[in-house]
Order: sequence, then structure tokens, then C-alpha cells
Amino acid sequence: MKIALVYPPPPKLPKEFKGIVSDSTKDTLPPLGLGYIKSNSKHDIDLIDMRMGDELHDVYDVVGFGGTILEFGRAIRIANRLSAKTIYGGPNATVNYRMAEPFFDLVVRGECDLAFDNIVNKMGIVQTERIKDLDKLKFPFRPNYKDYRYTEKWLSPPTYTVVSSRGCPFDCYFCSSAIIWDRKYTFRSVDNVIKEIDELSSIGARSIYFREDNFTVRKKRVVEFSKRMLLEWQCESRVDTLDEDTIKAMTDGGCKVIWFGIEHTDEQFLKQISKGITYKQAYNTINLCRKYGIKTIGSFMVGFPDENLWDILKNGFNMRRLGLDQYSVNRIFAWPRSEMYNHILREKLDDFTFQNIIIPKTKHLSRRSINYLAHVFRKMGVL
Repeated sequence: MKIALVYPPPPKLPKEFKGIVSDSTKDTLPPLGLGYIKSNSKHDIDLIDMRMGDELHDVYDVVGFGGTILEFGRAIRIANRLSAKTIYGGPNATVNYRMAEPFFDLVVRGECDLAFDNIVNKMGIVQTERIKDLDKLKFPFRPNYKDYRYTEKWLSPPTYTVVSSRGCPFDCYFCSSAIIWDRKYTFRSVDNVIKEIDELSSIGARSIYFREDNFTVRKKRVVEFSKRMLLEWQCESRVDTLDEDTIKAMTDGGCKVIWFGIEHTDEQFLKQISKGITYKQAYNTINLCRKYGIKTIGSFMVGFPDENLWDILKNGFNMRRLGLDQYSVNRIFAWPRSEMYNHILREKLDDFTFQNIIIPKTKHLSRRSINYLAHVFRKMGVL
């Protein structure tokens, strides 16, 4: 069987997405999800990343597509041109499998790394079982493209991305992770992660970026890892999963940067969006990071359904008081089937929709007003 795994090219987005979602390939990261399937299959699979200019020819028996909901339309159009059996998988397939079913021969919900060889001949919708022991996975195949992003601010290049855990035990209002992973968090052993990093170091990696929902869910694991890590690294975290001892251990172990999903600075909105943190926790954790020399990046969201002009302006002012090293302010857009997505539909705030992605208004502000406020934040240097 001749098999290809394909990451579709970026979509041509409507002008309404300008400044909200980038369709540039300048900062493209290697497709580790597809890389895991390739390295764990007995088949000789071609990995084709169309974001990087790879071409897909109609010479395969089976073609599997990955990507996000943004590339979903492109995946459908490409699949329709092929004579091969087509498969669609990944996070969007897991959440929106009914939407994908008419366009592909097989839609895979869940993790496919170890299941691919057993399901490649099936049809319809398949639900795979969660992988209980991630250490059983072979490390992902990484395409040898120099044009992928191998740099991160404050880290020594080249920076390689690593995924050491899957899922998230939290249930934020705006996120689909709870649907994708059922709030179940699995993680690789420290030995396994260090082994992969040693291999990456042998091919020239000087730093690591852990691209996963929350690297610091288990403090004991983080401390153990930090004692053994020899390269610089960056991770993504929550302000309520760290304490001073853990932050100090991370600093001693080479952590240079932490990206925090804070999302809002108002206690009422933090409760509304089920974030489970407080502004005081954010302030204290960021101060501890500064004390131990770790750079901090905070992500925030603008345009929640109940926000008015004052809410957004006050949020911007309070962001600055946190003293982060970098701010990322995201104008809200919603994709199925997060709680926020359903809320926007119930309140009829879906002002613009493209491929089931909504750019909403709020109960008090128009879509264009929110876009303008996000633009103002950028001009003021909040971003």
C-alpha cells in the first residue's frame, strides 16, 4: 500500500480575518502529530507538508489529512480530486467528525499514532482508545526543512519543539480541549523525554520549546525533569500550577521563558470563563518568575460575549500592571464545539462565520469595534 500523510496548505481567509488569524507560513512548526503516525507505522509513509510547498500527486492508495479547522476546507477540496482512499484525523476531526464524515472515506476520532495500521482499511467514523503509556511511542519523524521555525525569542537557536504530555485536566469556557481529551491528562516519563532531547541535541538543538497545553500540571515531574535538563527551554503553563520552589527548580534547570494563558484580569470574567485562577495568583506568579530570572509571556482575549467598552479598556490597563515581558492579546474567534461557541450561537452574536469559525460581536459592541480595540492595544504596545 502506498500511503501519504498530508498537512494541507493555509487557507485563503476572507478579509474579515485580517489581523485576527495569520495565513502566513513564515512561522510554521514541524507537524509532529503526523510525524508520530509515520514513525510508529510499519508502512513506508510519505509525509507531505503543503504549507512548505510540497506537492501531492495522485499516485497513492491512501491519503490521510491532518491540520486544524482553518485548513479543513482545503483538505476537502484536495481530497475530492484524489482517486485514493481518504482519511481525516486530528483535533478538528475528533470534535467535528459529523461535519467531516461526508467528505472523507474514514474519519478518525482520537489518537492515531498506534492505531493507524489497524484502522487504515476501515470506513466511516472510528473512535480510537487513549494511549495509556506514551513512552511506548517512537519519537516523531521530523521533516528536514530549513524553512520551519527554529527560533524563539530569548532562547538560543536552533529551538526544537517537543510534546511531553497530552490533554488538560481543566475545562476553560473558550477551549475545545475538554472535548478532544475528555479532561484526561497523560504524560511521558522524565527518562523518555530526556532521551528524546538528547537525540535532538545530537543533531544540533540548543533549546527546546514544549508545545503542549500545560507542561507544569505535575510539579514533582517538573522538578525531576529540571534536575536533568541540560539545554535551555520554554514551556506553557497556568499561574495556579506553580509555586516558588518549582519556579526556582525550573530556573536552575535552564527554563528561560514561560507562556501563561491568563485570558482576563477581571475576577468576574475569570469566573465566567471557568478559568479557575485569580488576578492575584497571576500577579504573584509573574513576580516569582521575575525574581528568578524567567521571562514571562501572557495571553489575553478581547471580545467575550458580555464585555462592554469599559471592561475591555480596564482589562488592557490591568494587563500592563502585571509586568509581563511580552503580551499577546487575541481578538476572540470561536470554533466548534467549545462552550463559548455554543454560547455565541445561543445569544445570536455570530456576526461573521467562515467554515464554522465565528468572529462574534458582543452584547454591547459590534464586531468592527472589537477589531478596532484589539488594533489599539497593538498600537499602545500592549502586544
